[in-house]
Amino acid sequence: ISKLKIGKERIAILAISAIFTVGILFNQWDWMKIFEEVFLASSTEYQREVIGAAFALVTSSVAVAVCAKILESRFPPPPFSLSGVRFDQSTFSGRYAQQLCNSDPATLLATDASVLHAAQILERYESGRSDEGEISTKVLWGARKLKESSVHPDTKEIIPRPFRMAGFVPFNGPVCVALTVATDLRWLLFWSWMNQSQNAAVN
Repeated sequence: ISKLKIGKERIAILAISAIFTVGILFNQWDWMKIFEEVFLASSTEYQREVIGAAFALVTSSVAVAVCAKILESRFPPPPFSLSGVRFDQSTFSGRYAQQLCNSDPATLLATDASVLHAAQILERYESGRSDEGEISTKVLWGARKLKESSVHPDTKEIIPRPFRMAGFVPFNGPVCVALTVATDLRWLLFWSWMNQSQNAAVN
């Protein structure tokens, strides 16, 4: 890899593609038969489909979160700004990293108390009451990422997890899968309504 001079961001892109592929293969091919023979001897076809979909969902969510961490470590944080952008938007790598970090499912694990604490850090910084020697640039960018992914910019209220951009993969993913596999008109209409309702709530 070092001889080919492949950057970490390209490795991250390849990794997330590979994990998505593994999830698809696990769900669509005969890997579930092996899993069933070892763990679920009495598993039904429906159970296999559910387990396969769950595996794909978990791997895709973990892949996005891991790649976001890799890209954040790949790009040193610039001087903190409340209005600037964390990554260089003049390059593809910077734009890719910005969008991936905006969709990082790891932020969904933060408690409401952690989100409020992040907002307080930014408020102290904005008012000039924070000691820059005690709060590093990395902490400030992390606080801003958590706040912007979890708090509504107008109402200042914490957004429910299914309606955050970071929740697109773990929450909208199953809806999209159900929409594509639905064969009955009633279920097709229901999942279409669910998909559009969630998109409207996120927007």
